[in-house]
Amino acid sequence: MPALREAGSPTAQGPDPRRLAPHRRTRPRARTCHRGTAGTDQPPRPPRTRPRPAVRESQWDQVDEVDDAIREVEETIAAEGLRGSVAPAHDKPTEPKRQRSTKRRQDAPALPRQKVDPRTIGRVYTAPDGTEYRPSMWLTVTLDSYGPVRPDGSPVDPATYDYRRAAWDAIAFPRLLDRFWQNLRRCVGWNVQYAGCVEPQRRLAPHAHFAIRGTIPRAVLREVAAATYHQVWWPKVDAPTCRPVWNADAETWCDGETGLPLTSWDEALDAIEDEPTHVIRFGAQIRAEGVTADDKNVDRTIGYITTSPSQRPTATPRPPTGNATT
Repeated sequence: MPALREAGSPTAQGPDPRRLAPHRRTRPRARTCHRGTAGTDQPPRPPRTRPRPAVRESQWDQVDEVDDAIREVEETIAAEGLRGSVAPAHDKPTEPKRQRSTKRRQDAPALPRQKVDPRTIGRVYTAPDGTEYRPSMWLTVTLDSYGPVRPDGSPVDPATYDYRRAAWDAIAFPRLLDRFWQNLRRCVGWNVQYAGCVEPQRRLAPHAHFAIRGTIPRAVLREVAAATYHQVWWPKVDAPTCRPVWNADAETWCDGETGLPLTSWDEALDAIEDEPTHVIRFGAQIRAEGVTADDKNVDRTIGYITTSPSQRPTATPRPPTGNATT
């Protein structure tokens, strides 16, 4: 009976053929280990880059058109409100970046801040019988009052109703909500998750409803809402300064009286001083309620923020009123 041998050991007929011809994938690894450069600290291999078809085929007259098309798509994506940079800049900016003050306003309450832990769930509660559960929250935030309104939402006194501030707040409301969630996560110290919707009240001012995963003390929610604001750095638009007319020869807008070209948008932004044009804040009406899995209104709560207004249930868990007098 022939003797057993280990895999890869030499035999009487000669060495194992597998040792003479190792797999081609092992050759680079063997050379790397022999040089002593293998390990976790090995620098990563630079990514391969492929030239654009117009460059690869030497169609230099089309490179600028392709770059313009790519830049237009990137600007469209950025206009949707996505955070971060869509892609690296194609051209290095030749002008210095416009700087704005990032210091907190003196008229805003102090905002506590903690290190944000990489978790998305809230506190776990234990019932007297030992059952553990993790409730959620229903949050409603509104804007401030612009003047007394009637039950149908129309102003009681249109002459004193602050239409201008209402328009500014409606434009900047999404930015205020974004800032609120950033401040809330920094305050509570964990990555709060939510789902919500924005809708107009009877007075046509936007307000928002959110279902929060986990619970947060109501006092903390009111504190963060009171300390949250957003500054709008736009040129002054209180009143028109001239009657613009289009100059076809110069291909620009000009003053109808003087004929001089109007100030461009970038020039108007550069002329802004240290004070913003508008500051938007939340109103005092902040409502928060706890929601559990066995709550009788849990289906209505979820349906309210996941369906269109025409498909929403008629009864909602304590729906906010559209009256702005409170």
